[in-house]
Amino acid sequence: MSIIKTLESQYLSKNRYNCFGPVITRLDIKGIKGTNCNITFDFPVTAIAGYNGAGKSTIAQIALCMYRAPDGNTVSKRKYLKDFFVKTLLDKSPYASDAHIRVYYATEEHKTGNKQLSLFKDEETSENVRSINVHYSIDRWAGYKHQPQKSVFYYGMSYFIPYQELNSNLLRDGNASITQVKEFDNKIVGTVTDILSIRYTNLSNNNVSNDKRTEHVLSANKSSTSYSENHMGCGEGRLLKLVYAMESAPNQSLFVIEEPETALHQLAQHKLAQYFLDVCDRKKHQIIFTTHSPEILSALPPKAIKYIQREDDGTTSVVDSPSIAQIRNYLSGGHYKKMIIVSEDEIGSLYIKEILRVYCPDVFNNCEFFSMNLNYQEIKTYVRQSQQCGIKVFGVVDEHRRADIDNYVLAFPEDTAPEESFFSDDELKNMIKNEFDYDCINLPADHHAYFDHIAKSKYEDVQYVKNRCIKKYVQIKGEDYYKEIIDSMTGWLSECNS
Repeated sequence: MSIIKTLESQYLSKNRYNCFGPVITRLDIKGIKGTNCNITFDFPVTAIAGYNGAGKSTIAQIALCMYRAPDGNTVSKRKYLKDFFVKTLLDKSPYASDAHIRVYYATEEHKTGNKQLSLFKDEETSENVRSINVHYSIDRWAGYKHQPQKSVFYYGMSYFIPYQELNSNLLRDGNASITQVKEFDNKIVGTVTDILSIRYTNLSNNNVSNDKRTEHVLSANKSSTSYSENHMGCGEGRLLKLVYAMESAPNQSLFVIEEPETALHQLAQHKLAQYFLDVCDRKKHQIIFTTHSPEILSALPPKAIKYIQREDDGTTSVVDSPSIAQIRNYLSGGHYKKMIIVSEDEIGSLYIKEILRVYCPDVFNNCEFFSMNLNYQEIKTYVRQSQQCGIKVFGVVDEHRRADIDNYVLAFPEDTAPEESFFSDDELKNMIKNEFDYDCINLPADHHAYFDHIAKSKYEDVQYVKNRCIKKYVQIKGEDYYKEIIDSMTGWLSECNS
C-alpha cells in the first residue's frame, strides 16, 4: 500500500483520533485580518496556496493557537492569538468586534454517539469530532481553557536566519568554547542527504558558549570537508533545522510552516513534501503549511491541497483539492501555457515521458508530467474537472480499453499494467538477464514490486533500474506502436496553442 493510501486510511473518521490524537479537522473563521472562511483539513498534511495577502498565514497561525500546552511540556511554547494578531498604532483593528473561531477536533469514537462541545451548549454530531468557540470579548480572547493539549511548533520566515546575517561574533571569540555536541542520528542524516542531494557523513548541533551567552550552531561533514552553519546557505541550514525539529518533537505534534520551499531547488522541494508524508506516517504529526510551490504540491494527494482567495465582498473562498494545473493557472494569472500530463502512478509517468521524449520531442518540451497515485476513474474525473475550468490537463491511464480520447484521456497500448507488459517482453527480459544478472522468473506476484525486487536483489539503484528498463522497452516497441498517443498528443498541443 502506498504511503498516501496508508495515511488516508489512518485519517478516516474512525481511525483519526487513535492515530493522530485531537487533530484539527475544520476551522470556521470570522473577522480576523479580513479573513472570513470555513476550511477543512482532510489529510494529515495540508498545503494552503494562494496569492500574497489571501490569508494563508492567518489560517495557519490561527490553527497554531488552538491547543493548550501538554502537562509538563518543556519542548514547545503555548501560542495565543494575541501573539500574531496585535493592535498597534498602525493596526487599529486586526479583528472585527464580533470576531470568532469555531474549531473542530477529532475525538474518540463512542458507541453511544459523540458530543460536539462548545462553551455554551452540547450539540449532537454524527462524526467523531468535537468543537469549541474561541471569540473576542471586550479586550481579550476567550475560550482557550476548553482546548485539548498538543505540542505545537511554528516555523515562520524568520525561524532560520543565515548565521552570517546574525552579526554574531561568538564563533570568532577566543574565549568561546564548544560545551556540548549532539550528533544527528542516522535517520536525520539520511533524510537530509536524500532531500538536498548532498552526501553528508555527519551532522551535529553544537552548543558554543562564552561567559555571557550560548548559541546553538549546526555543523556538517561531507567527504573530507567540515563546515559550520556560518558557511551554510539559507536553504541548507533551514532544512537541517526543520527536519531535526520534526524528528525530535513528541509524536502527534502540530507543525505550522511558512513556505517550506524557501531557498530550496525544485527537486529538494518535491522531496521535502515526500518527507512530510513519511514523517506523518511515522510520528503521526499534523502539518499545515503555506506555499506557492507547484513542486511541493505535485507530491501531495489532491485532498491535501487548499487554494484560497479573497473575494470582493470580503469573504475568503476555499477551493478544495485543486489540480496542479489549476494552481499554476491561478498563481500565474492565466499565463501558464504548458500542457499538464497526469498519470496513475510513477511508472506511468516515466513511461509516457520516455515515449514523448523519443518519438515526439516537440510535445515533450511543452509538457509537465505528474504521477497522481490515483486510479484510472479518478484520473478521468481529475482531467474532466480541470478541463471544465479551462485548464490544459490531459490524462494517460493504464490498459488500452480504458482510454477516453474524446475527453482528453489516453491509455497505453497494452491490455495489462505497464509493469506486467514490460516483463512479458522476451527482448527486455534478455537485457535484464545480461545487464543485471537477474532472471525474471524470480519476480514477485505483485507487479508493483517488480522494480524494487530487482534493485534489492542486485544492489542496484531502483530509479536506474526503472529508467533503464522503460527506455529499452520503448526502443523495442518502436514509433508505430505508439501512433495513437503521438497523434493525440500532437493534436492536443496544437489545440492548446490555437
